Amino acid sequence: MNYLCSYYMQYAKIIDKGECLSTLDRFPQIPWPEPRLRNIANKTEWGKFNFYPSNGLVAEVPYVINKDMSLGIDLDVYILKITDNLYVPMTAKGIKFISEEEYLREKSNNNLGGMDEKQRKINAFDDLFSMPKFDLNNHDEFSVDAHIYCNSTKYALSKNADNIRLQMDDMVENYKANQIHLYPLNETTSLMVEWTKQAVAGSGWSPNDIDGVCWWIGLYVKGYCMAIGNENKFDTIFKTVFTKYFRY
Repeated sequence: MNYLCSYYMQYAKIIDKGECLSTLDRFPQIPWPEPRLRNIANKTEWGKFNFYPSNGLVAEVPYVINKDMSLGIDLDVYILKITDNLYVPMTAKGIKFISEEEYLREKSNNNLGGMDEKQRKINAFDDLFSMPKFDLNNHDEFSVDAHIYCNSTKYALSKNADNIRLQMDDMVENYKANQIHLYPLNETTSLMVEWTKQAVAGSGWSPNDIDGVCWWIGLYVKGYCMAIGNENKFDTIFKTVFTKYFRY
């Protein structure tokens, strides 16, 4: 795992706060460059300072957590230093790199305030559950949480390919025998949600057991993609089922 060297400082401006990874601390596979960052670069810690990231903030970028497929991480995470106490993890889509001169010129204008009303409502929903959830912020795209879990699940399925081969064959046969692979996708994903609920309960897990839920979603989605002969659709379908399961 490589990190951006501190002696080669970069600077950035937040252009899409929806790409803020406010719950990244909840993912145990993330290799933080410094242990303390996991404890402070998250929305729980920001709340102590009545702070939440907003568009227009400028910051130093002392660290980058590079993508590592062995950990199920396929995006780079840029850790922005807003102040000595405030660090913000962002994806590349949410920032624009700027010059040191621009950073120094705009630093004094940084808005270190808290969430707006819309963000408070989103986080109130998010905090209904103790597990990682959606950080939807100000756009309707799938959350980075779903993105990370999708990749972690794909990695787990690939590592267990030999163990699940017969199960996958049975699923594919069931999809085709019942012509489920021909159903409208919206209907099929809703069925996957119900199957996942039943499978998680039948396994004796909590309905909010994120690992168990993602495992079963992954199995159903993989079987479906094999049935339709297009495994490139795995990511989109997984995220749809994941969202339906936890959001509705």
